[in-house]
Amino acid sequence: MKFQKFRKSEIYFIVFVLLNILAGCGSDLEIEAFSSEIWKSDRNGCNSKRVGEIDALIGARNILLGKSEHEILSLLGRPDKNELYRRSQKFFIYYIDPAPTCSGDSHDENERKYLSIRINAIGNISEIYLYK
Repeated sequence: MKFQKFRKSEIYFIVFVLLNILAGCGSDLEIEAFSSEIWKSDRNGCNSKRVGEIDALIGARNILLGKSEHEILSLLGRPDKNELYRRSQKFFIYYIDPAPTCSGDSHDENERKYLSIRINAIGNISEIYLYK
């Protein structure tokens, strides 16, 4: 039996493909004492359900930093607001207090609580802030 010789570049390509396949096989991101379903069901924070979930989310800040945009979208759902920033960065905004679009909203714009997640140019979470 004769073995085929591979060039170095072919070996690197095969290793790269295998690592990407393995990286994609990870389980969904889960945070203890946080309900992704409750968070996602309270679009724009209109029902104030996110207030009960935010402490667990902020407590897991160090776990979330460096995670991919895809993992955050799977955990928190589509953001309430998406802001594009320079150098291909973006911010995902999730309202904790009811957003201005909610009916019956009585919050002052300056007193509205929201979560801001900064996503860097390579698609990873680089900052997480809770604005009060």
